[in-house]
Amino acid sequence: MDLWDVPPSGVDEVEKGSDLARLADKATAGDQEGIDRFVQELYSLFDRRLARYGVPPEERQDLAQDCVLLIVNRLKEFDPSKGEIEAWANGFAKILVRRWHQQKTTQRLREVGAEETADMPTAFPFRIEADVLTAALRNLGLIDRELLHMRFVLQMTSDEIAANTDMNAAQVRKRISRAVERLRTDPGIRSYLHL
Repeated sequence: MDLWDVPPSGVDEVEKGSDLARLADKATAGDQEGIDRFVQELYSLFDRRLARYGVPPEERQDLAQDCVLLIVNRLKEFDPSKGEIEAWANGFAKILVRRWHQQKTTQRLREVGAEETADMPTAFPFRIEADVLTAALRNLGLIDRELLHMRFVLQMTSDEIAANTDMNAAQVRKRISRAVERLRTDPGIRSYLHL
């Protein structure tokens, strides 16, 4: 018996895309055992993916369940001629993770708003600096603000940031570089610095 002929030993093992596609066919046909196994495999797949994207364990369960429900509800829309079901499912997982990151960023920005920065003399010695910097940061997108936060506030390296996002280290460095350049050329900052 060849090594490739040995079936996976459990639900946590990665199944080949064809096995996931076979389970999807059974689930679409209404086979209850196929539906149960398909949901288990999807949940396991999403749990691993979400861990790779840096979602904490306490939130990973809910997000994985959301991903599974989304796929199960839209399973009839899947077109095998356009690619593997695993790739299709991973696309939905990426969308949900981006949305989750955006919600967390927005929540964090609300928690530390402009009103609270006025009470932080060590971080912003002059109120005008806080206003100018806050306005310039609001001109950036949520992803760029989150990347800047991870790099300059949390002091993460580009490799660490890449491990927590769906970008590679080179993309992270390029996005951060562009965001910093946009801050440098922001009219509010330039006028404040009399440039």
